[in-house]
Amino acid sequence: GGFHLVSVLYHAGATALIVRFCRGLYGGWVALFAGLLFAVHPVHVEAVTAIANRTEILATALCLIALCIQAGPTRDRARSVLLQNGLLFLALLCKESALTLPFLCFAVDWLRPSGRLRFGGLLRLLPAVAAYLWLKLAVIGIAGFAETDGYFYGATTIERVLSVSALMWRYVLMLFWPVNLSASYEQAFIETPFNGAVILGAVSVLLVAVVILRGQRSDTPTALGLALLAAGMAPYLHLHSM
Repeated sequence: GGFHLVSVLYHAGATALIVRFCRGLYGGWVALFAGLLFAVHPVHVEAVTAIANRTEILATALCLIALCIQAGPTRDRARSVLLQNGLLFLALLCKESALTLPFLCFAVDWLRPSGRLRFGGLLRLLPAVAAYLWLKLAVIGIAGFAETDGYFYGATTIERVLSVSALMWRYVLMLFWPVNLSASYEQAFIETPFNGAVILGAVSVLLVAVVILRGQRSDTPTALGLALLAAGMAPYLHLHSM
């Protein structure tokens, strides 16, 4: 029970950071809605209830602190960069999906109110990424992933692209209609583009891209939220060549 309590407290802390991040950019009502949605969305159940998955919550909280710094005033830029690199390094030790943080910072710089397109958010965190990859290489002898670990191992490029398109639609359903959620590790590769899930997934990706691109002129929280979602999901597309 104690372990589960700690995981719930970690999740509560991450929720508070979501509220802090959104309130600094868009005000109280947006922050309240985002915090409530993040706190109770069923898609987080596996991460919070499984003790072994608390690393996901810790990585999330550390990345959110870094995002709060990114979204705040930059009076002491050198100190902010150092702190963000430290947070990213710790987050990577928890969960490698924290590698998305540079892209999250890029999205914040680009789509925040009165933001602009710049690549500082990507470059300023390279030291932490390099330090982590060096440490991983020194400890286990590989900086990437073993070939047999790939979810789409053995699939052709076309099967990978089509299957990812179908996954996009499944993600949409889970986000907006989170009923009967379960962890699925099946490898049912799709071979034909004439598949309803593939078509709906491609349309979903197109709509998300349109909203994000239009959002750079309207400063809407929806555009930034979708950009953060897209960046966060990118590592799970498994379109690499292994």
